[in-house]
Amino acid sequence: MSEIPFETIKNIAMEEPTPEKCYRQRRVNLYLGLGLSVVLCITGVGFILTAFMNPNADDFPAPAAIIVFTIWSFFLVLGIWAILSYLRERLLISETRIIRHDLFGKTVISVDEISQLNWYTGFGAIRLDSPGRSIVFNMESFTKPEQSEIITFLRNHVALEKHKNWDYFYEGSRRVIEPGATATRQEKILASVVLALAGVFFCGWWFGSGSGFLLPALLCVFGALRIYQGH
Repeated sequence: MSEIPFETIKNIAMEEPTPEKCYRQRRVNLYLGLGLSVVLCITGVGFILTAFMNPNADDFPAPAAIIVFTIWSFFLVLGIWAILSYLRERLLISETRIIRHDLFGKTVISVDEISQLNWYTGFGAIRLDSPGRSIVFNMESFTKPEQSEIITFLRNHVALEKHKNWDYFYEGSRRVIEPGATATRQEKILASVVLALAGVFFCGWWFGSGSGFLLPALLCVFGALRIYQGH
């Protein structure tokens, strides 16, 4: 593993996690989940009422109806998942152990039992492996100060030879480690792809495929801005 100066983290005015510190998802995830679910439920009721009240509803092409329903269902499930994840998921870190609560249970790993720490790239995922157990969590679920705390803790408490892909993670997370750093090429590409997806949804809404396309389009624009700004 090539040596990349990590002293920049020390310039961030943050303390390492106190014993058994609890990290929760950002509250914005809950608001997005609630907003998405409510709007889609209202839209679904509107579709049903329109189908019953419109005598020409049978003329609506079946393939188009299936596509609209599939997209609507996907985003509704996504909204509900975001709500449940916010209410359930927790990451607890202490000097001796790391506990991950998710929708299906919890996993406990002792810090001294960690055999490999895999710093994934792209979406900020981190995987902790120990004999018989693994913990995976997404750094994007937390605020930037919390991300900085977690990174500092793991770098200081897990032997460096157990770290994998740190170089790539460092490049993709420079704006957490080094405030003021510009967007990386990967982030710019990802933001462009999300904006293109927003354009597809806007076209669907503009050409009368249903108001259910508008909210996903706005969410994609919001997501692209957050990616580009490093949030």
